[in-house]
Amino acid sequence: DGFLNSNGNSNRGKVVGSIWETGLARDFLKDYDAFFPAMDDPETISFLSQKADEYGLSVLKKSGTGIRRNIEDGIVRQIFPAVKDAKIRGNNGMHQSTLAMAAVVLDTMPETKEWLDFNFQSGTASANAVTGGNILASFVNDVDRDGHGNEAAPGYNRLWLGQYIEVANILDGYDLYPAADLYENPKFKKMFYSMISVLLTDKYSALIGDTGSTGNPGVFVDINQTILAFERYKDPLLAQIIYFLNGNRTEGIHGNIFSSNPDSVANEIQAVIDTYGTFKPESDNATGYGLAVLRDGDNITVDFGINYEFILLPVSDSSKEVKNFMNNRTAQLEASEVGDYASFLFEVLETDLYEMDLKHLKAGSYGIYDVYLDGEYLCRIDFCGSGMTVEKLADRILEAGVHEIRFECVGKLDISTNYKMGVTKLLLLDEQARYLKDTTEVGDTQRAVWMYYGVTSGHGHADTLNLGIHGFGLDLTPELGYPEYADSTPHRLEWVSNTVSHNTVVVNKSKQDTANKVEDPLHFDAGDMVQLTDVNAPKAYRSKNAEYRRTSAMIKVDSKNFYVVDFFRVKGGNDHHFSFHGAEGTVTVEGLNLVPQADAFGNYIGTYAGPDTEFGIRPSDDTGNSGFHWLINVRKDDSPGDVFSVDWNVKDTWNALGKGYNAQTDIHLRLTMLEQTDSVAIATGIPPRNKPGNPSELEYLIAHRSGSNLDSLFTSVIEPYEGERFISHIEKVSLTVDGQPFEGNDARAVKVVFTDGRVDYIVYSLNNQRIYTVDGKFSFQGFFGVYSERDGIPYYSYINDGYFIGELTEASVPSYTGTVLDFTKSLSLENDITVAIDGEFDPVQLIGRYIYVENDGVRNAVYRIKGIKEIVGNTVVLDIGDVTTVRRWVDTNDFSKGFVYDLAEGRRFTIPLSNEYLSPFTDASLSVDKTELIRGQTANVSVDARFQSGAPIPMDKATVEIISSDPDVIRVRNGVLEGLNPGTAKIYAKVKYLGITAVTEQIDMTVTVTAGTLNETVEAFVQSNELTMPLSVQVRNSLKQAEHFIEKGKLDSAIHHLENLLKHLNNEALQEHVSENAKKTLNADVNGLINLLKAQ
Repeated sequence: DGFLNSNGNSNRGKVVGSIWETGLARDFLKDYDAFFPAMDDPETISFLSQKADEYGLSVLKKSGTGIRRNIEDGIVRQIFPAVKDAKIRGNNGMHQSTLAMAAVVLDTMPETKEWLDFNFQSGTASANAVTGGNILASFVNDVDRDGHGNEAAPGYNRLWLGQYIEVANILDGYDLYPAADLYENPKFKKMFYSMISVLLTDKYSALIGDTGSTGNPGVFVDINQTILAFERYKDPLLAQIIYFLNGNRTEGIHGNIFSSNPDSVANEIQAVIDTYGTFKPESDNATGYGLAVLRDGDNITVDFGINYEFILLPVSDSSKEVKNFMNNRTAQLEASEVGDYASFLFEVLETDLYEMDLKHLKAGSYGIYDVYLDGEYLCRIDFCGSGMTVEKLADRILEAGVHEIRFECVGKLDISTNYKMGVTKLLLLDEQARYLKDTTEVGDTQRAVWMYYGVTSGHGHADTLNLGIHGFGLDLTPELGYPEYADSTPHRLEWVSNTVSHNTVVVNKSKQDTANKVEDPLHFDAGDMVQLTDVNAPKAYRSKNAEYRRTSAMIKVDSKNFYVVDFFRVKGGNDHHFSFHGAEGTVTVEGLNLVPQADAFGNYIGTYAGPDTEFGIRPSDDTGNSGFHWLINVRKDDSPGDVFSVDWNVKDTWNALGKGYNAQTDIHLRLTMLEQTDSVAIATGIPPRNKPGNPSELEYLIAHRSGSNLDSLFTSVIEPYEGERFISHIEKVSLTVDGQPFEGNDARAVKVVFTDGRVDYIVYSLNNQRIYTVDGKFSFQGFFGVYSERDGIPYYSYINDGYFIGELTEASVPSYTGTVLDFTKSLSLENDITVAIDGEFDPVQLIGRYIYVENDGVRNAVYRIKGIKEIVGNTVVLDIGDVTTVRRWVDTNDFSKGFVYDLAEGRRFTIPLSNEYLSPFTDASLSVDKTELIRGQTANVSVDARFQSGAPIPMDKATVEIISSDPDVIRVRNGVLEGLNPGTAKIYAKVKYLGITAVTEQIDMTVTVTAGTLNETVEAFVQSNELTMPLSVQVRNSLKQAEHFIEKGKLDSAIHHLENLLKHLNNEALQEHVSENAKKTLNADVNGLINLLKAQ
């Protein structure tokens, strides 16, 4: 096998395989450079001289000069020929960084220049020879406009940056070769941003190609690389990313050992955050890489209550060292066995009933701990997992004073590698804090829908137009990730990297055509309610002459929920297999009669390729590499209806939610298909089996259609939900044109009915010049639209690349068109396109849109418009930022011939527009059942709101905040108004729904006291010993006299006795007989009663 595990099947290397040799050789070079000054040390020379004599070695061991020559001739000078001979050759950047280090460490002319020249000269790297490092050619030809390499997989593309950073740093400031400053290269700079584009949420990235495990969380942006880039480029976005990666704080951030002022970077980043705010990922289409990501939601974390940071608490006792990690503010017990423990002291200032919460880290090396408070057992916490979480410990009455919390290890999960634990904060929540926690909208509402349409060769998979969905903190449609072995094994080539294992469509039972290509995006938009991506992929099945296009929209339901409408058009071929899978879990179906493919004893037989096929054995007649023989446990309906649903109740495979690995959840992913199919099957696919933590199996939906020159429009509604569904009914509805029913797959309309009464209509049409009537209700002309109503009254509409939908909005302009006049033709950090726009246009409508320029079919020419540099009549200079128009060199061996571009002067372009309308609130009202309260009484409050169109707002889905202008007079708790103290307060409410906030009118409310309620208060304080003799006697007597005169109607006399009561209450000589609480309450109540009597 040679160096099979480390040579990329080349059977070349030296000590190890050629790929791993790049790292080993670099280690030798670093070691030599580090010990270079020690070569003249007498003790070193004496030791090596003795060894030379002992083993009959040369005289080179007998002096510092000789030792250096021996290493340089025997190691350093061997690297260049080994690189050329492909014995030291790795992925892009690996052998280049090794050779650059060798050149600089040797630091000798002419060799140093020769080696560096070779590194930068154009050439190829094959299994047998490397003819040039190809750095400059590779940056232009192989790094796309978004900064990604051509290996598809983020796990491999990120290696390019790491290796080239090493080259850049090796040559940075090297006087003998000053022309090699990679930091000035626009493509190199763009590489620092590449992994930001694959970030889906704050803990998930798109696992494209040979990357990661099956659905595991992970962020590929490297904080140290990003700090390096920020120090160089000072881009605020990089500062925001660093802040985000560091847990949204600057503590612990610093430059590297070569930074001129490593500590200053934290202050610079804080200044950026103060000016621009924190990082919030937006929806984005990386058209050079081929990844469209629709993002929404937030991860708002607020630590309610009194916060105690464990890194600041005294450790009263521990069996092992407690280390403080400032980057995540965590105190980690370095436990190594059961019984290890750590105790911390904290001080409570006020006796009260508290909810005790623990904010802690979860990690793969953490154990299971029992938690004790002052020696009393509270609960058991499993610290194994990933991420930061907050768990409730207990409800306890805590007396004012010092308390001790203790964590004692009782074991670990089998998957955990150690017994450690990390604690961040102890949180104590009193009644008010608990109320805020219950009523404040916090938590992780992040969600993402992504579609990949980029490179499928190399470490990519045959997964063009693959769809991914994230929500509720989980990857709901996990990619299989890195194969069992990155070689030619059947499990990799026939299953993991095959088309059928991805959420896409298989044509003619064949794998997609794999190529170093990127397909053609046609629409992309990120509205407030509707986000949309639309991609045409003519290269995916070019060999089958098949049209291949997918349009997917993420539609907001509320701040937490969303659903996806998916139109997948495939035209051509004789067989279409729609493949879709959810995360690990249990699958149920509706509208299907699934029959197991089983023998007479009920045992599953065969595979999806047929009952007579074997698992993992490709049938001899499978000429297209369908991969069907990797799907087992087949359950099939050969006569499905035109509507069916499949529901995945998913597990938390990777403990992303902190409830344990493979924990059951109440989170679902449900796909409803509205397409007539010939058969529908559920079958089991097997993820890579040698990756720890991977699920053992996933359940796949395969919907099959067949026919000559087949035309399919797979129409699906995909709904992630937690607990109960928010959708009650889904159906395909009619379309008519000029009064006649429309037939065919060029248009489709879907109706979605919600449990709260909302109704959405989603309309899709490939001909935006045709006017449709949808379900007999409204008209539509455009590419894509959404129309929402309640009680039959519309309140929202969205249209993309269209003219109108319904009557809520005025007629829209579908798009701007025109001609390209000029564009930036050099590699530059600042790029623009000069266009002539046909007819009238609104410049404000351009910013943030995408311009789609006709191209030659090799690579798309789609760019986001970042701004406008100049307008002269209809000539506009569009700013496209640091995204280049350069595709490649004309001749990699002669750079003087210039570049090939993705666009050209004279080409036509389109800028699709969208129009979104949400009816404003016309009315928000608040009512109370009483406006006058006696101290201690409560009042009920209700809030209602409507859209201007007349449609009702579902108050159970809106965020309602009831506000008191004086909480000391009237307190709002759990939606009820409580009269606390005498006085007047204004009560009003804020209603927030779908991003719009309305405020009700204010209602004046009064809290009063009576002699009777005042008497009850006095007696309560006497019983609690907060009011004692002799003061209690004086207070009672004065109050009794006041009550007598009130009954007689002699209010002046009553006021006189109440004023006497105040004199007694505030007598300095008697203060030891009244608590501060009693004194404060009685003063307020007596004064309130006096004011009330005076008003009468």
